Amino acid sequence: MYIYNTTFHLDKILEVEFGAWLRDYRAKALATGLFDTARILAVRSDHMEEGVTARALHLETSDNGNVERWVSDVETHCLSEIFRRWPQRVVAFSTLLEEID
Repeated sequence: MYIYNTTFHLDKILEVEFGAWLRDYRAKALATGLFDTARILAVRSDHMEEGVTARALHLETSDNGNVERWVSDVETHCLSEIFRRWPQRVVAFSTLLEEID
């Protein structure tokens, strides 16, 4: 199983608006048929800056090629929308995880 995790750090004031965008993003990911499961998670950390919150999107698939297709065909366009819509108020980074046990 592969988990493609994208973590978003955002101004807390954007929490509701960004949450709606993230739910649409999750629906878009599932609609591609590339992923079996998509979950939105709150990141809990004592190291979060004041006024900042974080969310993570976990996309799960058994085929690493699906992750590659997502990144090249969809993700780049969606993430550029974030940076146009909320410049310097949202940052994102992604990590590919592979379940080994």
